Amino acid sequence: MKIYGILCITVAVILLVAPLASISFGGKDSEGESYTSETVTAEVESDDTVSVFMSADEKTETLDMRDYIIGTVAAEMPASYEVEALKAQALAAVTYTEYLRLQNNGEMPDGAVISDDSSTHQGYMTKEQMQEKWGEAFDTYYNRIADAVDAVINEVIIYENRPVMAAYHAISTGRTESAENMWGSAVDYL
Repeated sequence: MKIYGILCITVAVILLVAPLASISFGGKDSEGESYTSETVTAEVESDDTVSVFMSADEKTETLDMRDYIIGTVAAEMPASYEVEALKAQALAAVTYTEYLRLQNNGEMPDGAVISDDSSTHQGYMTKEQMQEKWGEAFDTYYNRIADAVDAVINEVIIYENRPVMAAYHAISTGRTESAENMWGSAVDYL
């Protein structure tokens, strides 16, 4: 049963990311200008941060982007999943964060770009929460996720020179709903 669950979630992530990955990848150059190409690995500034609304504390924290994506992947899928599934989740999380950063319309409190509430945006776990959850396996699981994040942190899935809304879900039962039914208008790449 556990293998079936893992297979379902992996297939759901692949069904979302694989078609989007064929569109193109993009990033930012050293001056922060966006660009596109068939495949691009962009240099990301080491101080790249994201403002996250922490729902439990009802306050906004500025986090290092890499640390945030590691925490998001840890919250959104088991660390024991195949490394390619972890990379796909990390790429979707980076892309979705960049999408929200560009869309920032002031709806989030305290200047936040994204919420740690998975029912609003995407989940997030602190390092302390990961240590509590994984116990003695913390180093193994943390490094596994960190390696997957490092492999894709400089990449963003784009369409028409902008990050896509890389929305994802855990289980699709083989079907997904159209963007028109979910958000009221068509999204070309979905």
